[in-house]
Amino acid sequence: AQLLSAHALERQWRQRQSDMDHALAPFSPAALYQALAHGVQEQAQVCQAMEDSFLEGGGGGGGRGDGARGEGGGGAGELLTEREVAEWVKGYREAKVLYYQRQERKERWDEGRVGGWR
Repeated sequence: AQLLSAHALERQWRQRQSDMDHALAPFSPAALYQALAHGVQEQAQVCQAMEDSFLEGGGGGGGRGDGARGEGGGGAGELLTEREVAEWVKGYREAKVLYYQRQERKERWDEGRVGGWR
């Protein structure tokens, strides 16, 4: 009876271990690195889209998806006001800062300078 009880406990332990591994999988080093690499690529695309929209004369978009920036979104012939350009520059700088931060984190990871659990 004790042997059957021990085997049942072992099965329960393996099941709980499996459940725990499944729950922690998104936080594994491989998954975190993949998310970081994807974030770098995504932010580069956001910055590129902001550049393209500005050069095409849209002048806005912000890259934040807030949808509240309808002004300045006309044709290529419209000149942007100084305020609109300043807002775009501010949003673009914020996007670039985020891009460079993510890129630096990825480079540090690639060099093995991520401490602790590696």
